[in-house]
Amino acid sequence: MKKLLICVAILLMVKGLAGAWAVETVATLSDTCRGVGLALDSNNRPHIVYAERRTDSAYVQEKYKDAVGTWQGPYSTDCPHSENMTPYGPWNCVSFDAKNDTFWVITLFGYDYYSYLYASYKDGISGAWSSKAAVRSHYGTWPARFTACDIVVESGRVVHLVYSDFNDTTIYYKKRTAGGWGSDEQVGTTGMDYAFWYYYRHSIALEGTTPHVAGYFYNDDPTYYDILPSYRNKVGGYWGTRIRMSNWGFWPNKGGGYVSLALNPMNNGYDWACWGNPENTRVVRYGQRSASGWTGNSPVTPGDMGSGDFCADIVGYAGMVWLAYRDNSGDLKFAKYDVMGSPTTTQTVDAIPTGVSYVCLKIAPNGSIHIAYSAIESGSYKIKYAYNSSVGVEEETDIKHQPMDICIHPNPFREKTEIRWKILDGRYNSKDFNLKVFNANGQLVKSFNLTSQVVWYGNDAASEKLAPGVYFVQLTAGDYKQVKKIILLR
Repeated sequence: MKKLLICVAILLMVKGLAGAWAVETVATLSDTCRGVGLALDSNNRPHIVYAERRTDSAYVQEKYKDAVGTWQGPYSTDCPHSENMTPYGPWNCVSFDAKNDTFWVITLFGYDYYSYLYASYKDGISGAWSSKAAVRSHYGTWPARFTACDIVVESGRVVHLVYSDFNDTTIYYKKRTAGGWGSDEQVGTTGMDYAFWYYYRHSIALEGTTPHVAGYFYNDDPTYYDILPSYRNKVGGYWGTRIRMSNWGFWPNKGGGYVSLALNPMNNGYDWACWGNPENTRVVRYGQRSASGWTGNSPVTPGDMGSGDFCADIVGYAGMVWLAYRDNSGDLKFAKYDVMGSPTTTQTVDAIPTGVSYVCLKIAPNGSIHIAYSAIESGSYKIKYAYNSSVGVEEETDIKHQPMDICIHPNPFREKTEIRWKILDGRYNSKDFNLKVFNANGQLVKSFNLTSQVVWYGNDAASEKLAPGVYFVQLTAGDYKQVKKIILLR
């Protein structure tokens, strides 16, 4: 009976969309610097990093939610902390990520004639932050030399960093291993991959251990504007050919934008990205990449536009694409895509007339949604957090009558899941049914005989482990079919 109730609860959880969003103010600041970061720990709890300006000092702080839902902190990441920042503060200052409860923060910081990339880390949910370490420094140039960055944590001490350098308009890549930070690599050619001013956000993502980077790259085709959102990955130790994501670009004095990248979110070989269109800084566009290049280049939805700094983020979960962004009224929105085209769902998360910026979106393995962002409300700078308990992954069924029902628990799962069934029509028995598992491309990966309960270990017919993603358990008997979505995590 207990397991039956658990199954019913799971089925209810995945039906339809999640309920109302919970929105909280994490911190109210006297002044804010550029950048907000969000990471989730192993308990699916949020950790938020933000930068605060106090007179002539900068503080990059962390807060996290404890087991009873109370925000703890702020805790100084020492990255930077109480440094002279006259007349400039951290520019695009915070990038934040975690893996296995090891958290890393990168800060871009400039003052007087000095420019720094600082790094700090902590091990454990409530551990202490390490002393900051200079990843790269520069003296003798205008302070805002380093202007934008993004990181992804591979494991423990292995970190991948992409950042931009204002002075030679170049995007760089660095990798950190247990032995420390490696050398700088140009993601392209000096003076050709643009890092102008401080409006930019580049994005880095990992396919295994292979980095993929999206950002604003110089375009040498004279039929288009100078600077276009573009993509390239590292193949065989070398950065591959730059692939233009959009023909919507800008001359160097037109302002800037942001790019966010999601690798293969639908498990069909297509990457997705969203970016600000700096020719018209109030448009959020998105597209997808296949072997033939990027397609799409569409506004999020007609009339939904973004403005402000770094105002969208894109992720993949459960074989779908999820997007958090600011619309043209300044509200924070959340959208879901099953395929290219108009989103299947759009929700207003937070209505803020004066607008939001620096949107960070994460979806936990349990399906809960977490968004961190900055906002100006009633003249105050605020760091805010929005939460929803479930993305609302829907089941797919085609039932004329229901002679048999199946329940899958746990779902999502990592190591194994149990598939149980109940015959509802006495004219049938187990041997009349076929149970098969298909991947997101509709390919058969596993078949089962229904002689007893089934335990699936996330493997195929050859007992090889399958990649994480969305799969479909299909139960058939004659013209009867029942399909349930199952999510494999690793």
